[in-house]
Amino acid sequence: DVKNSVERFFDLKIRDSLDWDGTLESAEAKIRELLPKMKNINDDEEALEAQLELWVKLVRNHKDFKKREKDKWKNWEEKNLELNQKAYDEMLTCIPVNLMQKVELDDLVQCGMTKRLAKRVLHEKAFEMLFMTKESIAKIHFRDLINTYMPKGLDIVELRAIYYCLPEVFDADPDGKKNQWRLYFRDMLYEYTKKEDNGKLKNSLKRNNAYKFEEKSISKSISSTFKRTVRKKKQQENNNVSHYETV
Repeated sequence: DVKNSVERFFDLKIRDSLDWDGTLESAEAKIRELLPKMKNINDDEEALEAQLELWVKLVRNHKDFKKREKDKWKNWEEKNLELNQKAYDEMLTCIPVNLMQKVELDDLVQCGMTKRLAKRVLHEKAFEMLFMTKESIAKIHFRDLINTYMPKGLDIVELRAIYYCLPEVFDADPDGKKNQWRLYFRDMLYEYTKKEDNGKLKNSLKRNNAYKFEEKSISKSISSTFKRTVRKKKQQENNNVSHYETV
């Protein structure tokens, strides 16, 4: 098509001017070659920055790079799906009250939470998404996503649980801003998982201290019944269910 023809013409012109063979490997090698030179401030700094920017653009728009990135994220999503679901189940155990209903601090404390954890749960609005359907989340306005539901100081369990609830496609998102918000969640979780795999994730990001002193008096029967109810209602997303009942 026209777009591909223009891109091919552009690539050919770039190759001629940069002496580039068109491969992803050689473009990435050029970036590695330029980076050390950026440390030395001299008269050619602006020219080097312009070259680096050009090579970065070439890499990011290369079909092999796009395929590699697509495969990377596909594998990562598959590897973490079960872990994200387990985190979701754990969070429902910790919060056996529907946050989409009007909930006060005393309501959470009566369920066995410490005040510290209860305050955290009420302060972090993103936890409300644990009790929404994907269909409901997909309809949230972009401004609300960035002003109300941005992840702030979440630990990896909390982040996994919320990411598990997010839809892959959003309604009314012609410019892709809602999807960019989702990718912000994903990229943050990706960095957490990399650090966790390397043993470099901070203890506070493994599990927030608010959970360490949680009272054990939360009724197991209430918690298990609540989780079953939420799971069942999650399965009803295709029936246009938007909220959950409080158990």
